[in-house]
Amino acid sequence: MPVAVNTPGNIQRMSKFKKARDILLAPVRWLVIGLAVVLLIAFIVFVIALILVAQALGKLYLLAGGKLPEWLEQRTEAFMEAVRVPQTTHDTNVNDAININVQKLKENYGEPDVDDKFIEEIKGFIDQLECIANGTQKAVDKDQLTEDEKKHALKCLERIKNNPDTHSGSGLTLKQVLNLVWKACKDENKKSADDNIDINTRISQRKYQLVKHLVESQTEYGVLVGSACFTGTFNSIVSSLYTFEEFFFLQRADKATVKQEFENDLQKKGEELFNRLSNDKEKKEVAEALSNPSTNFFISFIESFKNHSARAVLGDKRCDELIKEHFGNLQYKPTISCFIK
Repeated sequence: MPVAVNTPGNIQRMSKFKKARDILLAPVRWLVIGLAVVLLIAFIVFVIALILVAQALGKLYLLAGGKLPEWLEQRTEAFMEAVRVPQTTHDTNVNDAININVQKLKENYGEPDVDDKFIEEIKGFIDQLECIANGTQKAVDKDQLTEDEKKHALKCLERIKNNPDTHSGSGLTLKQVLNLVWKACKDENKKSADDNIDINTRISQRKYQLVKHLVESQTEYGVLVGSACFTGTFNSIVSSLYTFEEFFFLQRADKATVKQEFENDLQKKGEELFNRLSNDKEKKEVAEALSNPSTNFFISFIESFKNHSARAVLGDKRCDELIKEHFGNLQYKPTISCFIK
């Protein structure tokens, strides 16, 4: 059998063949790329057209005297809200507010419980709520759940109970923050500004609002798509208390505002201290002690700022720096003399 040899003539013929092949295949490549672009544009147009048609049909239905099911109205509004604004789980100011509010919860109710007893309490409250058929109009004066809502709330509880992840801002799990919020819901010392609402009614309102947020977290992207992410669920649990003015929670916060409030608290604390001192000499001695972070007086004085809510946003290091700056700049004549009666 003769052996094939790559002579200069063979190499030249192969090069011509490759060039001819590339020329013939070039239109095919461009055709494939063009079809892909056309299909992508067609898909985007189809989605937009589908949304417009759905909106038009909904308006026609309502104009004809009909009413969309409540669950569909809620999900439609949630979808449109997501289209209009970015998700709050990625909003720094919203997350900063959440961190501050969680810190306040820990200050008021201590460290969260580790057992599941309170989970059973929430389940018991859900079971006590009146359960109505899907599609049934809810009563205005009653705390009710549809059959599907009850299932979603219980499913959300199980998801929270079994999620071991921790929140980056507070270091708490979903179960731990739920425990703190549940304690806040049951707080009999937090009364409504409305004297017509007794404390038992208020507690029931808080619990019901929390359960509604559990339902929303479990159906954030629709029952067929999935629940809210970890941060979304965490934020939703805390924000269930926002409608109750007795908690004085922030909904949004920025670092500049938090820093200013922290400095205001430092100033207020100093004023209260100096106003308790009886004479000019004592004020001068206190000012000197506060301006030196190594003194026991300074350490004991700033103890009240150890768990300040600003630390959740600014961090411990920055807060400690602000304390040292504030008291380090104390001067007897311009600062303390104004406290002399």
